[in-house]
Amino acid sequence: YDSVRDQKGMAKAYSNIGVVFDLLGNHEMALRNFNKCLSIREDLGFEKVGMIRTLQNLALAYQVEEVENTALYYDSSRYYHDQVMRFWQEENDSFNIACSFQNIGTWFAEQTLYDSARQYLAVALEMFHEVGDPTDIIECMGNIGSVEIESQQSQLAIDEMLRPAYNL
Repeated sequence: YDSVRDQKGMAKAYSNIGVVFDLLGNHEMALRNFNKCLSIREDLGFEKVGMIRTLQNLALAYQVEEVENTALYYDSSRYYHDQVMRFWQEENDSFNIACSFQNIGTWFAEQTLYDSARQYLAVALEMFHEVGDPTDIIECMGNIGSVEIESQQSQLAIDEMLRPAYNL
Protein backbone atom coordinates (compact mmCIF):
# COMPACT_ATOMS: atom_id res chain seq x y z
CA TYR A 1 0.00 0.00 0.00
CA ASP A 2 2.84 2.32 0.80
CA SER A 3 4.44 2.01 -2.64
CA VAL A 4 1.19 3.02 -4.37
CA ARG A 5 0.42 5.68 -1.75
CA ASP A 6 -2.86 4.02 -0.74
CA GLN A 7 -3.39 5.63 2.68
CA LYS A 8 -6.72 3.89 3.28
CA GLY A 9 -5.02 0.56 2.57
CA MET A 10 -2.16 1.48 4.89
CA ALA A 11 -4.64 2.25 7.68
CA LYS A 12 -6.30 -1.14 7.19
CA ALA A 13 -2.92 -2.88 7.13
CA TYR A 14 -1.81 -1.21 10.38
CA SER A 15 -5.13 -2.13 11.98
CA ASN A 16 -4.84 -5.77 10.89
CA ILE A 17 -1.23 -5.95 12.09
CA GLY A 18 -2.36 -4.46 15.41
CA VAL A 19 -5.06 -7.12 15.76
CA VAL A 20 -2.51 -9.87 15.12
CA PHE A 21 -0.09 -8.46 17.71
CA ASP A 22 -2.96 -8.10 20.19
CA LEU A 23 -4.01 -11.74 19.67
CA LEU A 24 -0.39 -12.79 20.17
CA GLY A 25 -0.32 -10.91 23.47
CA ASN A 26 2.12 -8.26 22.28
CA HIS A 27 -0.05 -5.31 23.29
CA GLU A 28 2.73 -2.76 23.00
CA MET A 29 3.19 -3.54 19.30
CA ALA A 30 -0.58 -3.68 18.88
CA LEU A 31 -0.87 -0.19 20.36
CA ARG A 32 1.85 1.14 18.04
CA ASN A 33 0.05 -0.19 14.98
CA PHE A 34 -3.40 0.93 16.13
CA ASN A 35 -2.01 4.42 16.76
CA LYS A 36 -0.45 4.51 13.27
CA CYS A 37 -3.80 3.44 11.84
CA LEU A 38 -5.64 6.10 13.85
CA SER A 39 -3.21 8.79 12.73
CA ILE A 40 -3.75 7.94 9.06
CA ARG A 41 -7.52 7.78 9.47
CA GLU A 42 -7.53 11.15 11.26
CA ASP A 43 -5.45 12.68 8.44
CA LEU A 44 -7.81 11.28 5.82
CA GLY A 45 -10.86 12.45 7.76
CA PHE A 46 -13.23 9.81 6.48
CA GLU A 47 -14.63 6.40 7.25
CA LYS A 48 -16.21 7.08 10.60
CA VAL A 49 -16.88 3.42 11.36
CA GLY A 50 -13.26 2.48 10.58
CA MET A 51 -12.12 5.23 12.92
CA ILE A 52 -14.36 4.02 15.73
CA ARG A 53 -13.23 0.41 15.29
CA THR A 54 -9.65 1.63 15.65
CA LEU A 55 -10.58 3.50 18.84
CA GLN A 56 -12.26 0.36 20.13
CA ASN A 57 -9.13 -1.68 19.36
CA LEU A 58 -7.03 0.91 21.20
CA ALA A 59 -9.35 0.81 24.21
CA LEU A 60 -9.16 -2.96 24.48
CA ALA A 61 -5.40 -3.12 23.89
CA TYR A 62 -4.78 -0.46 26.55
CA GLN A 63 -7.12 -2.32 28.88
CA VAL A 64 -5.03 -5.47 28.89
CA GLU A 65 -1.57 -3.93 28.63
CA GLU A 66 0.28 -4.15 31.93
CA VAL A 67 3.14 -1.72 32.23
CA GLU A 68 4.79 0.30 34.99
CA ASN A 69 2.47 3.23 34.46
CA THR A 70 -0.72 1.20 34.73
CA ALA A 71 -2.87 4.22 35.63
CA LEU A 72 -1.99 5.91 32.34
CA TYR A 73 -2.92 2.82 30.36
CA TYR A 74 -6.22 2.34 32.16
CA ASP A 75 -7.04 6.04 31.81
CA SER A 76 -6.29 5.77 28.09
CA SER A 77 -8.47 2.70 27.83
CA ARG A 78 -11.38 4.45 29.53
CA TYR A 79 -10.94 7.52 27.31
CA TYR A 80 -11.18 5.41 24.14
CA HIS A 81 -14.10 3.37 25.52
CA ASP A 82 -15.97 6.65 26.16
CA GLN A 83 -15.27 7.90 22.63
CA VAL A 84 -16.58 4.66 21.17
CA MET A 85 -19.71 4.85 23.34
CA ARG A 86 -20.45 8.42 22.23
CA PHE A 87 -20.07 7.47 18.58
CA TRP A 88 -22.49 4.54 18.80
CA GLN A 89 -24.96 6.67 20.75
CA GLU A 90 -24.84 9.32 17.98
CA GLU A 91 -25.45 6.55 15.45
CA ASN A 92 -28.29 5.17 17.62
CA ASP A 93 -26.82 1.67 17.19
CA SER A 94 -28.34 -0.35 20.04
CA PHE A 95 -26.20 -3.44 19.58
CA ASN A 96 -22.91 -1.55 19.60
CA ILE A 97 -24.07 0.66 22.48
CA ALA A 98 -24.71 -2.54 24.44
CA CYS A 99 -21.23 -3.79 23.49
CA SER A 100 -19.76 -0.50 24.72
CA PHE A 101 -21.61 -0.78 28.03
CA GLN A 102 -20.25 -4.31 28.38
CA ASN A 103 -16.68 -3.22 27.54
CA ILE A 104 -16.82 -0.38 30.06
CA GLY A 105 -18.36 -2.72 32.64
CA THR A 106 -15.49 -5.16 32.25
CA TRP A 107 -13.08 -2.22 32.45
CA PHE A 108 -14.60 -1.27 35.82
CA ALA A 109 -14.39 -4.89 36.96
CA GLU A 110 -10.67 -4.96 36.19
CA GLN A 111 -10.34 -1.86 38.36
CA THR A 112 -12.18 -3.75 41.14
CA LEU A 113 -14.91 -1.10 40.96
CA TYR A 114 -17.59 -3.74 41.20
CA ASP A 115 -20.63 -1.51 41.79
CA SER A 116 -19.89 0.47 38.63
CA ALA A 117 -19.15 -2.76 36.76
CA ARG A 118 -22.53 -4.16 37.81
CA GLN A 119 -24.33 -0.99 36.67
CA TYR A 120 -22.76 -0.97 33.21
CA LEU A 121 -23.13 -4.71 32.73
CA ALA A 122 -26.78 -4.60 33.83
CA VAL A 123 -27.51 -1.97 31.17
CA ALA A 124 -25.63 -4.05 28.57
CA LEU A 125 -27.61 -7.16 29.52
CA GLU A 126 -30.92 -5.33 29.25
CA MET A 127 -29.95 -3.96 25.85
CA PHE A 128 -28.78 -7.37 24.59
CA HIS A 129 -32.20 -8.75 25.62
CA GLU A 130 -33.87 -5.96 23.61
CA VAL A 131 -31.68 -6.67 20.58
CA GLY A 132 -32.37 -10.38 21.05
CA ASP A 133 -28.84 -11.72 20.65
CA PRO A 134 -28.55 -14.91 22.78
CA THR A 135 -24.77 -15.22 22.37
CA ASP A 136 -24.15 -11.74 23.75
CA ILE A 137 -26.74 -12.27 26.49
CA ILE A 138 -24.84 -15.35 27.64
CA GLU A 139 -21.47 -13.57 27.43
CA CYS A 140 -22.78 -10.62 29.42
CA MET A 141 -24.34 -12.90 32.05
CA GLY A 142 -20.97 -14.62 32.35
CA ASN A 143 -19.27 -11.25 32.84
CA ILE A 144 -21.76 -10.33 35.56
CA GLY A 145 -21.18 -13.73 37.16
CA SER A 146 -17.44 -13.09 37.11
CA VAL A 147 -17.94 -9.74 38.83
CA GLU A 148 -20.02 -11.41 41.53
CA ILE A 149 -17.39 -14.10 42.05
CA GLU A 150 -14.57 -11.55 42.22
CA SER A 151 -16.54 -9.50 44.73
CA GLN A 152 -17.09 -12.58 46.92
CA GLN A 153 -20.70 -13.14 45.84
CA SER A 154 -20.21 -16.65 44.46
CA GLN A 155 -23.66 -18.04 45.27
CA LEU A 156 -25.35 -14.98 43.76
CA ALA A 157 -23.27 -15.47 40.63
CA ILE A 158 -24.28 -19.09 40.33
CA ASP A 159 -27.98 -18.59 41.11
CA GLU A 160 -28.69 -15.42 39.16
CA MET A 161 -26.26 -15.43 36.25
CA LEU A 162 -24.26 -18.54 35.53
CA ARG A 163 -27.00 -21.19 35.87
CA PRO A 164 -29.55 -19.14 33.86
CA ALA A 165 -26.92 -18.43 31.19
CA TYR A 166 -26.18 -22.17 30.95
CA ASN A 167 -29.89 -22.85 30.44
CA LEU A 168 -30.32 -20.36 27.56
